[in-house]
Amino acid sequence: TASSSAETTTLKPLFVVGDSHVMSIAWQTIVVPSPTTTSSSSSSDDPQLRPPSSSSLRMAVPVVVTGIKAWHTRPKTRFFTHYNLHASLQRLPSTCQTILFSAGEIDCREGIGGTQLEGYTELCWDKLTNTVCEYVKALVSLSKQYNHLQILVLPVAPHAHRSGRNGKVRGRTMRRQTMQHWNQVMQEQLCQQQEQSHNVFFLNYVSNLQASHT
Repeated sequence: TASSSAETTTLKPLFVVGDSHVMSIAWQTIVVPSPTTTSSSSSSDDPQLRPPSSSSLRMAVPVVVTGIKAWHTRPKTRFFTHYNLHASLQRLPSTCQTILFSAGEIDCREGIGGTQLEGYTELCWDKLTNTVCEYVKALVSLSKQYNHLQILVLPVAPHAHRSGRNGKVRGRTMRRQTMQHWNQVMQEQLCQQQEQSHNVFFLNYVSNLQASHT
């Protein structure tokens, strides 16, 4: 059931920082499982069936950095989205310890590989891997810069399957492949750099966004 307005306003915020895709979960109530929720011995056999306590509920508050690419998070970037990102992070309350972060969809959609945008005509996995590596290093740097902020990285949602009658099937298929590979590399890079990226985590729920197609 939906929470009452009074209950909603008392929920602690969970800030969702990044590109405009953060609006897809804006102002939603998020259930955050806690150790007591999953390991407590109560009358219910299934922890997921137990009603969450108020301490495990958060309100997703969007912090939109319009047009931000994963590539723009690098410290040496000289672009307005980079400065806007830091301005947004600086405005977070001092009590903020964890954020959700969204970037990468624009990189995959507009093409990866520099000014020639080779991503439109080639898969360019090596360039994609380089972009993700730079993205991970930038997120680790941001975490350290902002008081060891915990950053939970959202996956890039694969491009939706649509009818092929309008002639755009090939482009959509390539973007979908690029986004799937992006998420895979992101997961691998963060696992390989656990010691350096202990405050940056990839939320690997992308398989739940996919449906089988025959």
